[in-house]
Amino acid sequence: MKIDRIKHQNIDKLKYDECIGRSPNGTVYALSWYLDIVSPGWYLLATPDYEYVMPLPVKRKLGIPYIIQPLVCQQLGIFSSGNIDHKVIEYFLNKISVLYCYLQLNAGNNMGSPAFTYRPNYVLDLRETYDIIRSGYNKNTKTQLKKSFMAGLSIEKEIDINFALQFVKENSPYYTDKAYRYSCKILEEAARRKILHLWGVRELQTNQVVSIASFIFWKKCFYYLLPVSSGRGKDLQAMRFLIDRFVSGYAGSGNCIDFEGSAISSVAQFYKSFGSALRPYPVFEKNHLSFLTKLIKK
Repeated sequence: MKIDRIKHQNIDKLKYDECIGRSPNGTVYALSWYLDIVSPGWYLLATPDYEYVMPLPVKRKLGIPYIIQPLVCQQLGIFSSGNIDHKVIEYFLNKISVLYCYLQLNAGNNMGSPAFTYRPNYVLDLRETYDIIRSGYNKNTKTQLKKSFMAGLSIEKEIDINFALQFVKENSPYYTDKAYRYSCKILEEAARRKILHLWGVRELQTNQVVSIASFIFWKKCFYYLLPVSSGRGKDLQAMRFLIDRFVSGYAGSGNCIDFEGSAISSVAQFYKSFGSALRPYPVFEKNHLSFLTKLIKK
């Protein structure tokens, strides 16, 4: 298999995005517009006909190139409408010439190889009716939802982006300045492309928004991004209420919700509580540059 290494300025983004779109394992994170935000100057490994592609988020430290998974970007890896078997994966990984690499591949690259570590992801299928999907919620989620409905909450389906981003800044200590900037650009571009669903939960008693979450829709999948609740929202289980109302709105659509993880046990349990299925994805790591590892990770 002939694989070319293509610098950013030479990438045919039309052919590249067409490959991502045709791929059963295509993800929104791998689209060129998304990568341009989270990894400006990314490189590409591709077969000459762009039938197989692998974006590389290359960065530099002290002039030395390395690869590390970008912020706000869960899965990359190899994409194709063709068969991605272990030989194809080996061909591409052997073409990664940097000395340090930490790259999260996609679920379609999951060959069960012991050479990889694996991270959890949870996906909720929306093909069934709401009643059937809801029957898969665990007991705690059903109980908490009853309390949320009694608390006087309402859904707002078109939250202003600027308001939402200010809400994130005021209520979440987990977003670094860089992650926040990336998130701003991602939401703005998704809105421009008309693929953004930005929902909020308002407490009727105080008339205050207490939770917000965005869903970027691409290829029959809603990617769950930027979920944030205020302290009051957490007390009211408002995010649980928001997800349930979103499920209610799109049940039977044939789409799915990609919850984006998580390796944090409490967060994973929250996603599992809606009856979502585990879809792990592999992580490829190599390190021949140990003296710079701390600098790179920092």
